[in-house]
Order: sequence, then structure tokens, then C-alpha cells
Amino acid sequence: MNTRYSLELNASQLPVQAEFEQARERGDALLADLTKASIAGMIANPDNMRTFDLPGSDRQFGMLVHQPEDGDPNKLLIFHSSFAGGKNADSVAEALYMREVVDPSATLMIQMNGSRVGEKSPMNFSDNDRRLLKGRYLAPFVKRTQAVVESIGNPEDQVVFGASQGAAVALAYSGDHDSAAVATAVLDVPTLPLDEPRTFNQLRKNFGSSGKGLKDIMIGNFSDPEWRFAKEMDAQYGLLGTVRQVAGMVRHGKDNLAIPHTLLSQAAESQMFAALGKSDDATLVHSWTTESAVSSLESNLDVHARIRKSFNGERYQGIVARGPHGVALSYEFCAQSSLLARTMRSHAGLRRK
Repeated sequence: MNTRYSLELNASQLPVQAEFEQARERGDALLADLTKASIAGMIANPDNMRTFDLPGSDRQFGMLVHQPEDGDPNKLLIFHSSFAGGKNADSVAEALYMREVVDPSATLMIQMNGSRVGEKSPMNFSDNDRRLLKGRYLAPFVKRTQAVVESIGNPEDQVVFGASQGAAVALAYSGDHDSAAVATAVLDVPTLPLDEPRTFNQLRKNFGSSGKGLKDIMIGNFSDPEWRFAKEMDAQYGLLGTVRQVAGMVRHGKDNLAIPHTLLSQAAESQMFAALGKSDDATLVHSWTTESAVSSLESNLDVHARIRKSFNGERYQGIVARGPHGVALSYEFCAQSSLLARTMRSHAGLRRK
């Protein structure tokens, strides 16, 4: 991985580095065999792209839930997609890689956003849902995640990850009073408190400037640039591929125009405290990049300092990644931070006993 980052581990957490080095081989083996076509087939399979009832309404929605053969039903990895990335092959590939690193036996749940899968909008937001989103409330996402978690038996061992928009959704889920205590890992949260609340136009400019280094970071995920999927991602992150992706976001605009308003919320800090306050084995790995306009460096440092005063390094870890917002595409960085959150939770549970 071509991203340098600082990771201060205490003695009880040091084994996570060795564990990650071993897990990386499994991740590489997965990427070597992956193609956009195989991911498309995975999404198209109704055993994976499942339909669920939304409690309290007559609506249904879709969620990608993949359970490995001989998997452990008590283990769950929830991957919250970044903006308009719910159906992108790279988003699904990152989630699959993360599971290989964190725990190959875990059920993988990918919460897709307003991007379309074929002719179907997975979240199936109502007009009222979109009004809530425009009002900066993430409840339409959270309620859907909770409904799926309940339908698959409320696994006790949950790891929740999100970057960028996905980080905002992950914290909204982890901090919600109806969600269980979980291990959470987030990167470049856009919903941190700011000295001067930003406008929608400022948010748009912040995201518009976040494309720096995307292609280099994406291609850096692959040990061999000749792998089929590596070549497909190289083409996707070229100029033509980017234009096609933006056009798709605009074409399916109802949800994609409502969702960004949630990122003007400043609720992330209170959600972090709520998530950690649920239980003595709830953990949080909070990461941010040094060159991101999406998630303010100063705000991340301020929030980090306040949380460290209340929670020690056994259950909370701050990580500074030197690089642009595009680090969210670094499979290794995101997977290792999720593994750390899970390992911290395991150690916290042992201390309770």
C-alpha cells in the first residue's frame, strides 16, 4: 500500500499487525480471482441481494447479504458504502477484501445507497425518507440496517465500517439507542462539528476536490497490476470511467440528490460518545486523512482529544493517514482499521471476564 499512516498501538494491540500480515495473503488471493463480471453475478444472485420488509411500513428494500459456506452466524461485518458507490465493483471488492482480513467466517452485509442495481434502487426510499435525508437525518439508512441485522438473528459479534458518507451512516447506526454495542471503524467522517457550519455549496466543493490520487490509491491495492480486476479498475478510474460514473449518479438523482444533505449534520461526535458508552466492550477506531476537505483535520484532532479524555486507548484509537480523502479506497488501510476495532473489542471482552 502506498499510503503512510501513524498507528500507535499499546502492548495488548500489537498482535494485530502480525495477524494482518497473515490475513493479507487471503485478501490477495481473493483479488487475484476477482472480476467485475464475478461481482455483478454476486449482486444479481437473489441469495445475496435480498429483499427485506421495512418495519412500520409497507415498503421493501434490498441489501446485499453474503453468508459464506460453513460461516459463523454469530459474526457480522457491516460495510456502509460511500456516496453513490453502492453498486460499484470497487466498493463490493473492498468489502470482500475486508472480510477476508477481519474474519472470513463472518456474514458480510453491504448497505447500498441510492445507486441503482439494474433497474432497482436498493434502499427504496420514500418521499418522506428523502425529506428526512434532506433534513440531515440518517434514520432511513439506520432503520434499514437494523431491520436486516434483526432478520439474520442479531449476531453478537458485529464489526461496522464506513468511510466518508459511509462513516456518517456507520456512526449513526453504532450510536443509535436501538443498535447493539459493536466494534466500529470509520475514516474521514464528514459530519464532525465545525467552527463555521458549511453550506451545501461548500460541501459540494469539498467533495469535488476529493478526487486527488484516487486512481493511484486504487491501483495500489493490487500486488500484481496484471490481475484482471486491477486492469478493470485502472480503466474505471480513468477519465472516461469517471465521466460515466458521475453520469450514472446524476441519472439516478432522486436519492443521490437527497443524501448529501445528511453530510451537513454535525452529529458525529455525540454519536461516537453514544457508541462507546453502550458497553465496556464497545470500541471505535477513528481515522482521518491529512489532506481531506471532506473531513476537517482540525475537527478530527479536536474530537480525538475530547474522546481520549473519556475513553482510554483500550477501547478508542485515533489514526492519522498522511494523504488525500481517496485513502478511503485503500483496501489495506480500511481493512486493518476494522481488524483493529474487532481485536480491541475481543480484548475488552476478556478484561470484563
